[in-house]
Amino acid sequence: MLLPGEKAIAPVGQEYVEETYDDLGKLLTFFCKLCDCKFNDPNAKNMHMKGRRHRTNYKKKVDPTLFIEVSVVCLPCVKSMTDGRVRVCFLF
Repeated sequence: MLLPGEKAIAPVGQEYVEETYDDLGKLLTFFCKLCDCKFNDPNAKNMHMKGRRHRTNYKKKVDPTLFIEVSVVCLPCVKSMTDGRVRVCFLF
């Protein structure tokens, strides 16, 4: 189920996410070889494969033709940041 304004993004790079099991066959962790990160929850794995960091790494290392949507940045928010970082504004 999508939230209002949310777009469906297909997960990419499933083949780069390794699963680790215990001796009884219970799933313990997931490890993404593209991003060098680890998570324990299948929902976190799915969110990761749809996320910007993973998709960017997939584009750089595997498929340069993958489309990655650029976020909209609110200029008043950028101007209000004192440390130079950019954040995405959800007000507009």
